[in-house]
Amino acid sequence: MKYIILLISLALILNVYAQDSHNHPEIINKTKDASEHKEHNNDEHEEDEHDDHDEKEDDHDSHVEGVEVHDKQTEDEDEHDEHEGHAHVENKKSLDEHDSHVECVEVHDEQNEEESEHNEAEESHEDIAKLSAHDIAEFGIEINEVTGGILYTEVQLNGEVVINEENVTHISSRFGGVIKSVSVRQGQYVSRGTILAVIENSNNLTPYTVITERSGILLFKNAAVGEAIGAEQELFQVVDLSTVWVKLGVYQKDMMKIRLGQSLRIVDPFSDFEITNSISYVSPIMDEASRTVVVRATLTNRAGKLKPGMFVTGFVAVDSSEVSIRLPLSAVHQFEGKSVAFVQDEDGFEPRNIIIGKTNDMYVEVITGLSVGERYVSKNGFIIKSELGKSEMGTGHGGH
Repeated sequence: MKYIILLISLALILNVYAQDSHNHPEIINKTKDASEHKEHNNDEHEEDEHDDHDEKEDDHDSHVEGVEVHDKQTEDEDEHDEHEGHAHVENKKSLDEHDSHVECVEVHDEQNEEESEHNEAEESHEDIAKLSAHDIAEFGIEINEVTGGILYTEVQLNGEVVINEENVTHISSRFGGVIKSVSVRQGQYVSRGTILAVIENSNNLTPYTVITERSGILLFKNAAVGEAIGAEQELFQVVDLSTVWVKLGVYQKDMMKIRLGQSLRIVDPFSDFEITNSISYVSPIMDEASRTVVVRATLTNRAGKLKPGMFVTGFVAVDSSEVSIRLPLSAVHQFEGKSVAFVQDEDGFEPRNIIIGKTNDMYVEVITGLSVGERYVSKNGFIIKSELGKSEMGTGHGGH
């Protein structure tokens, strides 16, 4: 029943609507227009919404891109900041390391300086030899003051001691006969007037004596008891050795430097003997065998130290110069690879490094290392050197 009533009501409504549409078409048109307008508006709205949506999407994309750019810029800035921070950290680290290195170097330098001062103090302490006055006297250590002097430039010559031929006496028989007695021996010293032999004269059988007219050494004897001899036969030679000759050879390269009267210093190369005289003879010819010119000097030999046949060395002074500091050669020693002189002060004897200038076989010029007036060891300095060596061995620094 309800359904029937609804159907009837719907039919009535449709009928009324149809009549209104016929009687009022404009309403329908308006309605249609309104509907179309509504649809058009809906389409525009949809298009606007679509455009808005696209714009929103574009804005969204732009925003995303902006965000990405911003993020990239931020990332770049972060990387830049991180790089700057890293560089800053690295620089700071480098500065810290540099400062640390500088501090280490300074500490190391200070330690080296302290060690150097310590080592210098130890060396200064170690390089001192202490000897008592008794030891100095017992070992024959001679001490002198540093002075200047003349240093000669010398030419060295080699030669030997020979008999002074002017001091030789040849003793012969006056008459022929037979030797009845001989009262001397070869090498014996005889005085002037000493009877050397007795000879029986073969002419009258009268004996006569043979005497020496010079004091000296009986160098040669050619006489025996019972021997028959002739007249003027040499029986003895007596030589006075109170003076001797020294004969030296001068090579051609030095001939122009040598002249008569020059000072000549003679040294025994095997002892500390030394004597000075002058050249008394220069040979006018050159010896063909040795290719030298012989020069000679007469030397006093009262003590008999110069034996004929000895080899000697001669030094002829050909030039001279004044030097501020002059030491004898015996005062210069090699110590730890350097030339030193041993200087005495209140603490003892210390090796002093010196620089040597001109030299000869007797003296040296000292350029630096010593001052005039200082006391130094001039003889037997090897005792000081030995003492210093013992001190270094005792402190573990041996081998210097």
